[in-house]
Amino acid sequence: MGDRSTAVQPDALVRRTWAAEPQRIPQLRAELRGWLSPLGFSSETADDIVLAVNEAATNAIDHAYAASGADNTFDVILWLEHGALHIEIVDHGQWRLREVAPSGRGFGIMIMKELVDTVVLDHGPSGTSVLLRHPLPTDSLQRRTAVDARKGVGAGPGD
Repeated sequence: MGDRSTAVQPDALVRRTWAAEPQRIPQLRAELRGWLSPLGFSSETADDIVLAVNEAATNAIDHAYAASGADNTFDVILWLEHGALHIEIVDHGQWRLREVAPSGRGFGIMIMKELVDTVVLDHGPSGTSVLLRHPLPTDSLQRRTAVDARKGVGAGPGD
């Protein structure tokens, strides 16, 4: 993600920093699709995950910073753990509510909650974090369990 295109291994922790600019969202979506591809999600589920991340990133852009600036960024962190995909979107600003939501806007959090299994929001003095969690497809879990067993790695909760 970010300003470079990188092939990402699904076993890796991925962390990318993005400029908090609306024109970065299409590139974020494209890179996220590439990262999700080997995980075996259906196209519908992958679309849902991409849309949920899109909503969280758009909220970071729209709500975190009072004024635009080169230092306004948000991070996207992806990892697999305990049979689930985790994606965290973190800004470094201060949450600001819009005085009046433009028509058709203001539903991002509700949309995220409909699209992925778990959504956890944390507003703090150093920024806002949105954690999205969605179970891996069963066939992907079976493949990963077989690979992990060959590597001697635990594959389930508590391992």
